[in-house]
Amino acid sequence: MKRIALLLLLCLAFAGCQGVFSDEPRQAKRWNSVMILYSVGMNDLSPALASDMKELKDVGSGAYLPKRSSDRAIVIISHQPVAYNNFSTPTSPVIEYVYAEEVTGQACCDTFYRAPKGDLLTDPAVMKDLLEKVCEAFPSEHYGAIFSSHASGWLPEGYYSKGLSWDILSSAATPLVQVRSYGQEYYAPKLSTEMNIPDMAAAIPMHLDYLVLDACLLGGVEVAYEFKDVADQIAFSPAEVLGSGLNYVYVANHLLKPEVPDLQGLCEDFYKDYSSSSVTTTLVRTAGLDELASVCRNLFAKYRSAIACVNPARIQKYYRYNCHWFYDLEDILVQSGVVRTDLQPLWSALEGCVEYKKWTPVFLGFKIERSCGLSMYLPANGSSELDEFYKGLKWNRATSLVE
Repeated sequence: MKRIALLLLLCLAFAGCQGVFSDEPRQAKRWNSVMILYSVGMNDLSPALASDMKELKDVGSGAYLPKRSSDRAIVIISHQPVAYNNFSTPTSPVIEYVYAEEVTGQACCDTFYRAPKGDLLTDPAVMKDLLEKVCEAFPSEHYGAIFSSHASGWLPEGYYSKGLSWDILSSAATPLVQVRSYGQEYYAPKLSTEMNIPDMAAAIPMHLDYLVLDACLLGGVEVAYEFKDVADQIAFSPAEVLGSGLNYVYVANHLLKPEVPDLQGLCEDFYKDYSSSSVTTTLVRTAGLDELASVCRNLFAKYRSAIACVNPARIQKYYRYNCHWFYDLEDILVQSGVVRTDLQPLWSALEGCVEYKKWTPVFLGFKIERSCGLSMYLPANGSSELDEFYKGLKWNRATSLVE
């Protein structure tokens, strides 16, 4: 029944700029490239994420929107509360087709699907279903996706909050900064749901040319390795991402307008936007991750005792407060005493997968003095609960960091 309903829905034309439907049948079409923005806004980031979607459509400021006659398309999957901070009233996630009007070039937005009220974008089954609907409505040779919301790296659902001390957060000496710390949704007062990264990777039904993760702490080797068979390139941040995130005015100019998506240009502009504040940005080509895993597996085995005893205070960190699960991958090994001859294969492997990396010397109060572009879990400063969860990650199965 769901499939029949979808086919009937897709027979309706995307007519009008306010998301109204036409009775005229839609012509069959195949797109060359489709850019998807997956915006999880049923949380306290809702104003910032609504602003992102507005920027994406802001042709007056230079945003690129393909016309309906183009073979390129922008699709937004989003979920917003009925009003700011109202999470007890169920709302519907929606799929919208965004394009430029043929003559005037003005931005138009057609809503062609509304999910049932109460569905959450952090539910892997909902994510898969909505992305499959996009594939059916916009068959294409090339897809790319941006995922924007809160995030807590590779950590299991709900664990990140355990590291936050309200005594610290409420301290006058520690200013609160809104960050995008993927996918947390509130569905009632004081209740929320998140999606584990392995579940998220498994829920993406199409292969992606690129994956942009506009959220906190996702620039870890564990995250990259979960997505290595899903996307060719991944852009993300090892540390947190400030609440305003990417400037979406220029996103499609980098990812959709050129013949080949310019991920490095996107990362460079992102760095420029925050270079006077706090930013980390990394671009990874996933084809090189297996070699990195092979090298790390050998190093973890050879230096296991040293890694277990390393002093965490000496290692470059990417976290604030007590959330001590994100350290620089290379620096973990350097500070564990790995000799230069053994580091050479690591450097070569990192060069083979990390295409771009940049960071500000100070990030929201802590210094970043060195960075390979990828964070990693440090078992010496972890927990038995995290170790058990970590064993199931693809990165650990490939490297045996945690035995």
